[in-house]
Amino acid sequence: MKLSKVLSLLLVIVMVFTIACAEAQSPAHVEELIIGTCSSMEPCSMMAEGGVFGHMNYTGFCAGTFLTRDENLQIQPYIMTDWEVSEDSKEMLCTFATDKGILWHDGVPLSMDDIEFTLNFCKDNDDVNYLQSVTGYEVVSDTQIRFFFETPRAYWTLCIMAIWQRVFPKHIWENIEDPENYTGDDRLIGCGPYKLTNIDMDASTFTYEAAAETFIDREITVDKVIVRSYGSQDALVMALCNAEVDAMFDYSAPIESSML
Repeated sequence: MKLSKVLSLLLVIVMVFTIACAEAQSPAHVEELIIGTCSSMEPCSMMAEGGVFGHMNYTGFCAGTFLTRDENLQIQPYIMTDWEVSEDSKEMLCTFATDKGILWHDGVPLSMDDIEFTLNFCKDNDDVNYLQSVTGYEVVSDTQIRFFFETPRAYWTLCIMAIWQRVFPKHIWENIEDPENYTGDDRLIGCGPYKLTNIDMDASTFTYEAAAETFIDREITVDKVIVRSYGSQDALVMALCNAEVDAMFDYSAPIESSML
């Protein structure tokens, strides 16, 4: 066999091997994921941090949070895509994904107006305000805001922004006089990767569907997520054993060791 043919054959083998490895490392696609929880089926809105919706929501599931964390708890971009901290840690220039074509779940585009509204809205509502260290801000452009701190708190604030500080849609909340008790249908609108599409109180389930194929350049690999609430950990663990749910999630409430 000629050297050229040998090299061609080796090239084909390398290409096939590379493709196989890439496919093996790519995330699996899931049509439906069922999560069991003991969280309550209480009334919910984008303001909520308790119950089934609240626990899923303020970790960036339906709501778009400023930042997020990876599996190693390292801060990663989310609605905020970049940040530059001054040497004294008293200023921080932040870039937001307001030019990436992100839509609120009702089809309205995300804009810098929403980011600025969120800063003022959260300042007036202590229950959802995680930016207490921010003493002022300046809108630099359609994508950038400069934050100011009285003391060196920029990095501390970045940690707080990761997961908890979510974005609120101005066009929904700007005229609501009592946000905590608002019950309009649009109270559930976020700009995260999943949209809440159905609440079945009789079946104790919340159904979420992917709002897009990708979210800020990340592939969404689960089409639908059903969160089912159980009255006790015994019932939840039994549901897992019987394959009624694929996984369990209770925020800050691990199961008792005797159930392991």
